Amino acid sequence: MVLDGGINHMIIATYRLGISTFFLLPIAYFWERNTRPKLTTSVSFQLFVSGLFGFEKLSVKTKAGYGVVFGAMISLAGALILTLYQGIPLSNSQEHATISHIQKGHENWIKGSFLLSLGVILFSSWMLIQAKVNVSYPCPYSGTVILSVFGTLQCALLSLIKTRHVEDWILRDKLTIITVIIAGVGAQGMCTVGISWCIKQRGPVFTSAFSPVTLMFATVFDFLILHRIIYLGSVVGSVVVFIGLYIFLWSKRKQIDISKITKLPTTTVKEGKEEEDHTNVNN
Repeated sequence: MVLDGGINHMIIATYRLGISTFFLLPIAYFWERNTRPKLTTSVSFQLFVSGLFGFEKLSVKTKAGYGVVFGAMISLAGALILTLYQGIPLSNSQEHATISHIQKGHENWIKGSFLLSLGVILFSSWMLIQAKVNVSYPCPYSGTVILSVFGTLQCALLSLIKTRHVEDWILRDKLTIITVIIAGVGAQGMCTVGISWCIKQRGPVFTSAFSPVTLMFATVFDFLILHRIIYLGSVVGSVVVFIGLYIFLWSKRKQIDISKITKLPTTTVKEGKEEEDHTNVNN
């Protein structure tokens, strides 16, 4: 709704990243001041390069491994259905202008789909890089602050290409101000910290599997809060995403259980051998 009002999206991104920086800076300073390692230029470059070529190991030799891949593919299919297929409307709405607005926006769907795909690729690459960064720089708050600082400068410079008028940076609408604050504190700040923590705990593949869920929540929010029309494609896509995510999580849990069982006999044998050696020494 804010973007439909005509505000430049790069200005929103700049404010969002700037608010995230100022919100997380004191938390990062006090919370991680005793555990924060030194981040050098050399280490940053090495982590960036190594992150581009790192992937999480995935075994497809078991049924659980196939289930992980199958579940992820189903979730991806659901996300594509939710995004690209509209279908018949399932609810009545007084906002008939919304339909004409959507139909008008179809003329840019090729450009939009390309940019959306590019954004997904870059976001996936960031998850791989973040998995490497967590090893040498395990400070999600400080890392997000650094990311937000660079992002603020980059977005500010890019926004100057399209608009250089000071009045364009003045936010007058209450909804725009609230949206920018929520986006900065929540979406950019705390969500990035949460994603970094999840990547550290379970890896980038597990974390990225939940990305389609955001589309489901956006659909529900759009219908319940903004009172927009809900379409058949949104419902079908959401159901497919839920099924795929369930299969993925079930298979991932099986993989963890199998991994524990596989490691257990080795540990038991080792402990038994040590106990036998200790008994022989006493005798």
